[in-house]
Amino acid sequence: MKKTIFVLLIILPLVKSFSQVDKIKEDSDKNKKESEHLGGGNSPCLEGCGDACFSGFSNVCFDFAISGIIKLNKSYIANKDKIPLVTSFDFIPQGAYHPSSSIIVLPRIRGNWGLFSTDARFTSLIEIKTVGSDFWNTFDWQILQINLLVTKPVILRIGSGFMYENYSKTFFNEHTIGLDFFMDDYKYRIDNEFRIAEDYTTGNIPRLEGNTRFNYSVLKVDHIDGYISLGVLYQIYYLDVPMWSVLGGMAFNFH
Repeated sequence: MKKTIFVLLIILPLVKSFSQVDKIKEDSDKNKKESEHLGGGNSPCLEGCGDACFSGFSNVCFDFAISGIIKLNKSYIANKDKIPLVTSFDFIPQGAYHPSSSIIVLPRIRGNWGLFSTDARFTSLIEIKTVGSDFWNTFDWQILQINLLVTKPVILRIGSGFMYENYSKTFFNEHTIGLDFFMDDYKYRIDNEFRIAEDYTTGNIPRLEGNTRFNYSVLKVDHIDGYISLGVLYQIYYLDVPMWSVLGGMAFNFH
């Protein structure tokens, strides 16, 4: 019995001292050293993205695509009276709790205009320690999202942009897929999203994320819908530090 207590006294401080933020920083340092060794720059995604997006497009195909995009965008906007979200602005102040000592702050804004959206989010993982706190911050901007499907019950979007990792001062290309369901004239909505940030130089995945949120309308006036949100958030950093969190907060749509 005394030996068991002695072992526990040794092990418990070690378990408690495990820091998720410290581990993420350690993985980030390894990734940056590997990137520098391979000759990668500070923003490896930015050079490759343009080539990936535009390579293989002839002038004829490009003109045809632009013409189709303009027509589709006009058709979406023409339905804005039936589907107010088509031309709208979202403000989403939310946060998450990861047992037993971490919180995640996730304020977010999104602008929607027909076929197109742009989405910016600040993400701060705050780990509460015995003495003080530790932080892991990113700025996530989906520069361009395409609303592939816009109907009253369902919106499907895909997008691409960047995740800026504040600790390493590095940009990574980030892609998203979003699928939103609406019920009872927007009284209820379920938002689903998947994100992946990649380092094309090293092949590492700085962050993989999925979240589902159930939203219940508590405010509905002429041009504003307000919701209470509750859901679940999963993030894994560098495919090494997984985190399940309870997600909650508010969501406002101005249209």
